[in-house]
Parts: sequence; C-alpha cells; structure tokens
Amino acid sequence: MTKKFWNRVFASAFSGALALVAAGCLSDDLGNSPGGARKPEIYTGQDEGRNAPDFNAFRIDDRVQIFFSGSSDPPENHTERVNDDGTITLALIGSVKAGGLTPKELEEEIQRRYVPEYYKRLSVSVQREDRYYWVSGEVRLPSRLNYLGETTVLRAIAAAGHFTDFANQKKVKLTRKSGKLWLIDAKAAQKDSRYDAPVYPGDRIHVERRF
Repeated sequence: MTKKFWNRVFASAFSGALALVAAGCLSDDLGNSPGGARKPEIYTGQDEGRNAPDFNAFRIDDRVQIFFSGSSDPPENHTERVNDDGTITLALIGSVKAGGLTPKELEEEIQRRYVPEYYKRLSVSVQREDRYYWVSGEVRLPSRLNYLGETTVLRAIAAAGHFTDFANQKKVKLTRKSGKLWLIDAKAAQKDSRYDAPVYPGDRIHVERRF
C-alpha cells in the first residue's frame, strides 16, 4: 500500500470521527442544542404554584378558530395563531387579548366588543386546533400525543405504553414549552401524587435510560 493511500484512509476516518462528535454536540436527548440546554430543577410539587398555567387557556402559538352567526351579515369566520404578545386581530374591533383566556372567556370578550357597537345580535363560537405533547426515551411507544385535557407525567407515560425495562424511573425530564426543565422522580410520584407534575400543551417528556 502506498503512503498516499494510507493518508487518504486516515483522513477519511478522522473526518468521520469529527462528524460523530459534532452530531453529539449539536443535540442532546431532548433535541435541544447545548447552548440552549438548561440545568434541570427537581420537581417537589410546589415549585410552580400560582404561576402554573391554566391547562384550558389559550397560549402563545395556539391556533384560534372563530365562527360568527346570528346576524344577517356577520363578520367572516377567522383563524389565527395567538401572537407573542398574547393577542389576535379581528375585523372592526382590532386587537383582542386571547392568551390566558379559555375558549368560553374569549367568546364572551369578542361578543362584548362587537355587540352592541357593531351588531345588535351576534353569536360567537371559539374553537382551538388540536394541541400536543411529546413522550420520548425509555417508553414503549414514544410519540406525539393529543392533549385532550388535564394530565400528568405519569398519565402521559402510561399513554405512551409505560416504561421499558431499561427506564430510569427516578430520572424523567419534563421540558416546558417555555424552556423550563424539571427533573421528575416517577418512583416518588407513584407513592405521592404531589410529585407527579402536570403536563401542558407543547411540553416534552423524556425518560432516561438506566445504566
């Protein structure tokens, strides 16, 4: 074998090794870049308190569908995602706060803004697009799941087929849509529901592997 041949072999192997290292650096087990990774905090059941979001309320980036009826010439039906400032924009009335309101509350607010200033009678129906959360790692059916209402980490894991035999049940990561990272002890949560954290739309649950 020539020296030139071996130089090519070593160069190829070195490039492959660099690619593997780069891939490992670019993402962690939650799909986050190291620069954006946050140190997890242990969930004790009281950490979020009054700051915990209403699971039924609209949040930033939720898609809002609004249907109008009850008038001979109602506004056009409207679909829009909640903006970063928590608002949507409707014909005639402009900016309307949607973030933090439930569908029923938003219906009432929109109707109040339209009636009686613009319409004598108007029916408003607000719906939301399907919302999701994700479960990955050592569960039997890792997947994106429909958020159908109030749920918790243990229920979400059950919906994903339960833990595998290799799951580290004491090390479950819960990443909020906001980026907040909690570390859940599922063993403790099975004994005391205070340690079973609530799950909200957009959250990601990752079960570590037991070594």
